[in-house]
Amino acid sequence: MMRVSLLCFVMVAFAAFARGETAPLVDTLFKSEDGSHTFKIWPSIGEPGHCRAELRKKDGNRETTLWARHLINNYAPIRIFVPNDGSSVVTMDEWGGQEDPMAQFPIAIYGFRGTLVRVYNYSELPDWSRHAIVFFDSKERVLFVRLDTGGLLMFDLSWGDLMNREWFETHKGWHMAEADWKALQEFGRAQIKTRALRNLGDQSPWTRLTAVRVCQQEEYREAIPKLRGLLADNACFTRGGPPYRKVYYVRGAAKAALEALGGKVDDIVLEEPDLELEKAMQNGSSELGGGE
Repeated sequence: MMRVSLLCFVMVAFAAFARGETAPLVDTLFKSEDGSHTFKIWPSIGEPGHCRAELRKKDGNRETTLWARHLINNYAPIRIFVPNDGSSVVTMDEWGGQEDPMAQFPIAIYGFRGTLVRVYNYSELPDWSRHAIVFFDSKERVLFVRLDTGGLLMFDLSWGDLMNREWFETHKGWHMAEADWKALQEFGRAQIKTRALRNLGDQSPWTRLTAVRVCQQEEYREAIPKLRGLLADNACFTRGGPPYRKVYYVRGAAKAALEALGGKVDDIVLEEPDLELEKAMQNGSSELGGGE
């Protein structure tokens, strides 16, 4: 019976993932890009508001804890970003998804010694999307978030401000020059292209899927060779049942992107029966029936 329950849980989780409700929570250790800092979380199970976290700095074989605290999340964040200097930590989303009334934290920014700098909720970021490319500026004081809608958000990590045009008009001259504002936006757009093209070959299927969507939306024709390679991508989820079918969602996105960019795509397998799951479910049902 436990075997059948486990299979059902896996199917439900992947179905939610496929609908874009949330990304599967599989990571509890996150690193800065250069690996100098790590952020460890202990998700709260059954105790909302008790997700513990530690920011650690690596120095050779030694690790030093810079700060530790409970996060504001009810269970655990899904994504975490740490700059190479460890000056801040940005957590994103809540395990449970946007539809969960307990999950209202698309972005939380922590600063010096874990001080909570700013929290945003979904009403403040109505276009928030999990298909986002996220990165820091060269000085690691600004966070960029390229949304699935094509919008580019910038956050001041020191104060937590959303750096939109209204923000710039208020801070223009005394805090930021017009040239610096334009340079920051140009940096962001250039990084989006660099990261999208690179992420087409990422190990994470979710990251590859996001990169495919960005390349299609931004019309990056340089991506065409890699997009063709993704027509054989093996990432899939199981839908329906019985009968159960494998859906190759990265392949489907790559096909759509190639066609949008004017490329011709031959027939490829986007769905097929999940014979292994069918057999496992049948065996599980037999075992359950035999136990009665």
